[in-house]
Amino acid sequence: MGRRWGFEGKAYWGVVGVEASNEITNVEDITVGLKKQTDDATTRLVAENGFMQMAVGLIDHDISFTMLWDDTDAAFNAVITSFFNISAPGISFKFLDVASGQGPAGDYEVHDISKAEPKGALQRITVTAKPAYSTANPVAWTS
Repeated sequence: MGRRWGFEGKAYWGVVGVEASNEITNVEDITVGLKKQTDDATTRLVAENGFMQMAVGLIDHDISFTMLWDDTDAAFNAVITSFFNISAPGISFKFLDVASGQGPAGDYEVHDISKAEPKGALQRITVTAKPAYSTANPVAWTS
């Protein structure tokens, strides 16, 4: 596969329950967070060695990305709407390392939006989304 430049990555959005297919062209930096949960599995038998033993569990995952504040952009408006829609939150995302590459895809809920208004620069929002409960389009790693 080789190395990838950040700008080669692709981001897509769509409606909940359906695979995301609309490219997000207004996205800057994207961070895909993956972390396995761990549980202490140390027994008294091995504790005398001084090292804990850990058992890994499910993957804790989130997506964080930055967009320019552009209320004429469909993806921007979908993210904002998803955040404020309490009765039916959610948005479908797909983040790939290249157009036909690998990465997470499925239904997400937007958990955090922060808006930056720096003096002398364009306004931006930073968005954090986590996998949503979904039987139609659960988050999975695509490859």
